[in-house]
Amino acid sequence: MFVTDVRTEGLRHSVQLTGLGRRVDLPSGAAGAAVGDALMLWAGTLSPARLTQTLLRLGAASSAEAVELTVEKGWLTGVGTDAGHELVALLAPGERRFAVEVTIEADPPFFRRLREHAVRDPRLVTALGQAPTLGVKIGWFLSADGNSTTVGLLGLTVGKSGFPVTGSERPAWAPAVLKEVGERFARVRSEDSLEALGERLLSVATGLSGERRARLETGCAATARAPFHLGRLSWVRVGDAVVPAFGTDLVRASRLGPAGQHAAALIEQVYVEQPDVLVVMGCGAGFSSAARVKRWVERRTDGADATLEQVFFADGGR
Repeated sequence: MFVTDVRTEGLRHSVQLTGLGRRVDLPSGAAGAAVGDALMLWAGTLSPARLTQTLLRLGAASSAEAVELTVEKGWLTGVGTDAGHELVALLAPGERRFAVEVTIEADPPFFRRLREHAVRDPRLVTALGQAPTLGVKIGWFLSADGNSTTVGLLGLTVGKSGFPVTGSERPAWAPAVLKEVGERFARVRSEDSLEALGERLLSVATGLSGERRARLETGCAATARAPFHLGRLSWVRVGDAVVPAFGTDLVRASRLGPAGQHAAALIEQVYVEQPDVLVVMGCGAGFSSAARVKRWVERRTDGADATLEQVFFADGGR
């Protein structure tokens, strides 16, 4: 699946993007970063398990333990945190609410899963015959300090047919379907510590999933080639920590500046996690040609060996 339209309301940098392709170059600076934040807050609303990491990255929570999510019958209805002023800072002056509406085009496997639900909800039969698209609008209403938020689904459309988002007519299939949609969005986590990144890579390399181990093996070889030229990605234990390293000399990622961490973070998402939609802030940071790194990521959306469906590039943000 990939995003065709994004509309936001109430944010300091609200946008309306339509007719999007496989590569999306967002505006530079804060405006582009705001789109990336909006997409990840939207995805986290659909799949609450992903939301805590987004709130931590935004500085809206001091720790994972400080985040309280209220989920009722599969729907996220409330968010509590201890640094909500960072959420307030995302809003336009005087605003207390924001909304994000995203339309996606379903890929064949996801379209088939929707058709399976049509057996129990005849409304889907008509909707899926209109267009293979899914539109979802979410809204957040913040308290004055941002620490308490009411969250809700404001709109749900399949094809050209709208579905109720409240009351007894709300579709029973929606929570599971929307959770899957949210899980297909990711962001390159280059703001993580090298220790956290190294531990995740080690966990994949020693895990029980042969498929994920093979994906990582392919990714590790990629950093020795263009556009990276850093040597093969590996990791070493330094005291109690595990950190990424490159080449036969096992040069620590920290010795390579932003390029080392950025390359390892890209490999994790592009090869191991393989989301449908990937948001990349500051792509190519630390490299002599950011454009070459962007083209490398873009090529991962095309061809028989594609690992992504779509990539959003933004120069700003964290």
